[in-house]
Amino acid sequence: MGRLMVFAFSPLAAAAWAELRSLRRAVRTWVFLGLGITVAFTAYGYYSYLHDAFGFNPNAGFMSPRYTSAYFTIYLLWLFMAAVVFLAFDGRGRDEREGIAEVVDSRPVSNLALLAGRLGAVVLVTIVPLLAGQVLIQVVGFVAQATGFDMLGLVQGVSLVTFVLVDAAPALILWSAFVLFLVAGLRNRLAVAGLALGLLVAHMWAFALVPSYLLPALSPMTVHDIWASDLAPRFPSAESYAQRASELLVAVGFVLFAASVSRRKDGAPRGRQVGVGVIAVALGAGGIAAIAYRAHANLAERAVWLQAHEAAAETTDLAPDLERVKAELRLVPGKSLQLDAALHVRLRGDAAQMVFSLNPGLTIEELRLDSVPARYTFERGLLTVVRPDSVLQDEQHVVAIRATGLPDADFAYLDSAVDWRRRSSRNGILWLGTQAGIFERGYVALMPALHWLPMPGANLQSNAGRDPFLLDLEVRVPPTWLVAAPGSREALDPGTFRFRPVAPVAQLPVFAAPFVRRAAVVAGVEVELLLHPGHVGNIDDLAPLAGALKERLAEVLTQAADLGVRYPYRTVTGVEVPGHLRGYGGGWALETVMALPGMVLLREHGIPHGRLPKYLRPLSADGAEQRAAEYLIAVLSLEDGLVHVVARNLTVFQAVARGPGATALDFVVQALATRLVADTRGGVGTAHRNDADAGFGST
Repeated sequence: MGRLMVFAFSPLAAAAWAELRSLRRAVRTWVFLGLGITVAFTAYGYYSYLHDAFGFNPNAGFMSPRYTSAYFTIYLLWLFMAAVVFLAFDGRGRDEREGIAEVVDSRPVSNLALLAGRLGAVVLVTIVPLLAGQVLIQVVGFVAQATGFDMLGLVQGVSLVTFVLVDAAPALILWSAFVLFLVAGLRNRLAVAGLALGLLVAHMWAFALVPSYLLPALSPMTVHDIWASDLAPRFPSAESYAQRASELLVAVGFVLFAASVSRRKDGAPRGRQVGVGVIAVALGAGGIAAIAYRAHANLAERAVWLQAHEAAAETTDLAPDLERVKAELRLVPGKSLQLDAALHVRLRGDAAQMVFSLNPGLTIEELRLDSVPARYTFERGLLTVVRPDSVLQDEQHVVAIRATGLPDADFAYLDSAVDWRRRSSRNGILWLGTQAGIFERGYVALMPALHWLPMPGANLQSNAGRDPFLLDLEVRVPPTWLVAAPGSREALDPGTFRFRPVAPVAQLPVFAAPFVRRAAVVAGVEVELLLHPGHVGNIDDLAPLAGALKERLAEVLTQAADLGVRYPYRTVTGVEVPGHLRGYGGGWALETVMALPGMVLLREHGIPHGRLPKYLRPLSADGAEQRAAEYLIAVLSLEDGLVHVVARNLTVFQAVARGPGATALDFVVQALATRLVADTRGGVGTAHRNDADAGFGST
């Protein structure tokens, strides 16, 4: 009788309350909810154990649930979607078995309100335990860290909230609406369950095979690679919210369809419900199709850019020789980049034009040649400056440009032999990062491949770093931020820094964030680390090894200097970067870009978040600091590490070969330089080794 009495209240709320009471009494409800929470904790504990057990590996962060919750959250969502099938497939049959179907049918409540109430109840029964499980994981991680049991830790907060509220909730609403539609339209409970579960399996299969560029339209997840981040949290984009709104429109359509085909007679005009449902589904499907079309259009635009730059590369005389750059860069994180640069160039040949690559996300406000307004075109990322007849080809000239905007990350690595966008979500190349640059409110990473600064010639890998130049760069950021760029940092004012490296630079990266700095002087070279404030403790735990580390690094630098090859800059900087920053370049080689002029990039899930201190601490305690330091040096000597930064800065970042065989010669020189400074074979890191799909159903 209690279930019938609630219909005296708001029809929708009454239907929801009645359904909640029924689901609460059902054994299968508690079975599935217990199973869901158990699976979540098992996955969290398993990956926490792997992160701890393999902590001697600097890449153990690949297994840390703090950053890789996308490993298992999609499976957790699918599990709760399966639970929805078993919670909702028997609503009408349950009423008939309990002998109240006729009484419910006689109540003055519309089918739409009844089904909407049941939908709300089913979603609430699944989403609340899902949220509770995630919150409980956070509580367990917090207590574990507070009590010194550091194997367990917190999951990245933004990724957790985004998963539950932005990813899981709309997906469960849509799926529950579809299952209720099947329940209303099919008489057989077994048919409902079989069809729904079959479609769920089909969705899982398609998710594993669909190209990654379509995932923003088809995936229920916001993060389509595996990385969460502390440095640059992965907030949902406008595109993500548009996709979720489309899902909810489709859900409204299915609820209307279910109301119209229900066996229960409520007197509502069913034709009107069908019509409105068709409109809702059409709008939702149209929104998803528009997102997919935009993704495809972005691919097509990249192809157009590549075609234009390949054509421009055929005329090498159009690319001037860049000798010096003086630039002012103002960063308003998350909003705009303002560039005021003077490029000192020398013309090649007798070409009537000069060609530069510049990111199409920027708008040119002014361009002058030798202080005179210049004629130019800027299309498809190609900046073509017309050379007046009065300009002599053998003299140095100054191209002054003022530009503003947000760099388009799709402009980078146009000629990649492998494009992650065309690979599936289970392809290992996505683990190496998908964002060519980052320009968020809390973090800025301007990689050279973005061409945020005009560079001579076409935007192709064969042209990257082929024209070293002298640099004088001033960067303005928020007052509490630090900036990393090639060379030593001169603080002019709070938030204003100048970089004037004594040697030419082949590429110009700029990183900015509210970093915490750790530094030491080794053999006359300042070695510094710029880290996220929350990750300093892991590095500070390595302090007992500082003496041995400095001794070994001094040996590396001194040995090279004694042979006449000095480290060209006064500073080498280790910069912590988000896991989703792309770590490999373009062209056929897909070579690592984690080593840059004067810099080594450290992924946040690597050494800053790794378990190395735990494994090296016992050695230090036993007086074996040298042995522990040698192991840490070996870790830093990996293909993306410090030794390769030094080797590249001694050679290919200062002078490169040109013409036939240039790539092979550069490789040999870099390998020899690596052997010079460390006992390693000097291999080149390439993304090709990661270009393979994981086993079906796994990441």
